[in-house]
Amino acid sequence: MHKVCPMCHSDNVTGAMIMIMGQYKCLDCGYSGPFVMEMDDDAYEELLLDDARKKE
Repeated sequence: MHKVCPMCHSDNVTGAMIMIMGQYKCLDCGYSGPFVMEMDDDAYEELLLDDARKKE
């Protein structure tokens, strides 16, 4: 299961529970907030393929 940043779609997300409960932080783009997407391996791979197609 991947926790995925809603802004950049990275799975380099950590729970930042030191100061504020329920907040997540993306270590790639700096997003900080209460929302992340949870995806299984297949859904995450499909998301990354869609992102790559959009960049072409």
